[in-house]
Amino acid sequence: MGEKYNKDSQISFMCKNNPGELQSVCNTLNEASINIRAISMTDASDHAVIRMITNDAMKTRIVLDHMGFNTILSPVLIFEVSDYPGALMQITDKLSEVSINIQYLYATTSKYRSRVVLKTDNMDLAEKVLKPMRWGSKKVTKTKRPRVSLKQS
Repeated sequence: MGEKYNKDSQISFMCKNNPGELQSVCNTLNEASINIRAISMTDASDHAVIRMITNDAMKTRIVLDHMGFNTILSPVLIFEVSDYPGALMQITDKLSEVSINIQYLYATTSKYRSRVVLKTDNMDLAEKVLKPMRWGSKKVTKTKRPRVSLKQS
């Protein structure tokens, strides 16, 4: 798909949602020479759900397991796309057309590019549908959806 696309492994785990908890994880991974390439942390009551992609998923899993975390290793798709209105819509439209559910997604932008990490309920089909797309162009196909006004009355 487009200029940059790849599959990777993501580590997911839960930790206490307390000051210093993430710092401890980051410090331990740093000491093990593990580079965090992408991370998502969400609040889940008194715990936090952390998803991360590192330069070495298996080593990361071993380190986190030794820290006492229960880890899950999952395949994810990562796409680097141009940063413009409608880029994410193109991804969601394609997946919706073939009834693929997005289980989770996180993204970041840097200058004129966006990096999208996603996991679906059918990773093979998602890859097949999204891989051939071209993302360097700002051409966005029109969809028949109502426009939402952001103006306040």
